[in-house]
Amino acid sequence: MSDKKIIYLIRKGKDSIALEKLYKIYPAVKKYVLDNNGTHEDAADIFQDALSIFIQKVMDNNFTLSSSISTYIFGICKNLNYEKNRKLKKKINFENRILSEEDLKSIEEYIEEEEKYKKLDAALESSGKKCLELLQLYYYRRLSMKQIAQILGYSSEKSAKTQKYKCLEKARKFINSKGFNI
Repeated sequence: MSDKKIIYLIRKGKDSIALEKLYKIYPAVKKYVLDNNGTHEDAADIFQDALSIFIQKVMDNNFTLSSSISTYIFGICKNLNYEKNRKLKKKINFENRILSEEDLKSIEEYIEEEEKYKKLDAALESSGKKCLELLQLYYYRRLSMKQIAQILGYSSEKSAKTQKYKCLEKARKFINSKGFNI
């Protein structure tokens, strides 16, 4: 789902559909909070607060997104975590902290990874609804080809396997046609 579509859904009051997509950002936020003197509860609270802030901003018709939604929400979370630490007078002095090369590298890696996932999403969506369902059953739910054949109505495990191969080929062709470097 594109960032524009998420913003559209939020503005139309269909937050639950958009939030489902936004929750994919949570693991990165949780890792960041835990790495910066936070707890699992802090991460959950910060993420919830960031989503509330984001939704409030989106509802303002003057709001324009200057980065991806994930980057934007991650930035809100970083600021909220910073404020939490400052208020609790943690010993970490973020104001005088200079980002090390390792910190910069991890931020760049996160952004590159986010771009890679967007390209993969586009490739999978281009392969069609049936292919997307088959690949989700195989890779996300980790079902066997026999189970997938039964669920999707293929005549045999072999035909499900053949279809999976064709779906992956469609996705590869899309990636190659767009010149994506994944």
